[in-house]
Amino acid sequence: MVNLAKFFVLAFFYANPSERAWRELHDSIENHPRLSFKVVINPAEGPGSSDYPDEAYIQGFAKLNTYKNAQTFGYVSAKNGTRPLEEIRADINRYRDWDTYGIRDIRVRGVYVDEAPSDHLTSIQYMIRIFAHAKQVLPDVPGNTVMTNPGVPVHRSFYNYADYINAFQDSYENWEDWGLNSIPIPRISTSTIMMSNYTPGDAQMVLDIKTLKKVGYAGILINPKGNYTALDSNWYEFMDNASNATEFLVINPVD
Repeated sequence: MVNLAKFFVLAFFYANPSERAWRELHDSIENHPRLSFKVVINPAEGPGSSDYPDEAYIQGFAKLNTYKNAQTFGYVSAKNGTRPLEEIRADINRYRDWDTYGIRDIRVRGVYVDEAPSDHLTSIQYMIRIFAHAKQVLPDVPGNTVMTNPGVPVHRSFYNYADYINAFQDSYENWEDWGLNSIPIPRISTSTIMMSNYTPGDAQMVLDIKTLKKVGYAGILINPKGNYTALDSNWYEFMDNASNATEFLVINPVD
């Protein structure tokens, strides 16, 4: 298990982001060189059935790979452990094959496994195989990273087969209610959390970010709207807060 970064922002690009969304993300990366960005791309619930994404996606994605402070991830869904391993391997292999595009650099530097299973008694071997395959076939570059999202606290054994695990995905209210004490202290440094329906406002958000930094969490997604379909109006404030208030901030910005 490798903790590869102290300080980064995670952005999700699902389906076909608008030209404006690409531009705003590119501008954010350029204007915040102190931040390290992890960008999860998801053209079609994974890489899709075509050899490569469409031209608009290629242009926006290739530009991400020109930034020294950005790392790109391919989205893969495990469907809570029900998806056949051969399908997941095929998705990872397709991302690997993007390296052959040639005209532009559309290599991914890691895999983001969404809807990961959480029962170690039935699923640990499943996740071991996904982790091993991703590490074996993806480009051998610094930062080749596997991130998983079970969305709940998981057994310590899962942490041997992921670089980061998102161990909470729920509302801010539930984080305050029970999530604060749900993740064991030894696993906080490689755990991220995702808060939706965040309502307290910017001032409280800064305080929450600082608190989570002090506790030692690896990352936090603050998603006030609770979806992935719109650029939040406070996106640039989030960037500034991330630069000044936390070691590792995960924020959802775009459609």
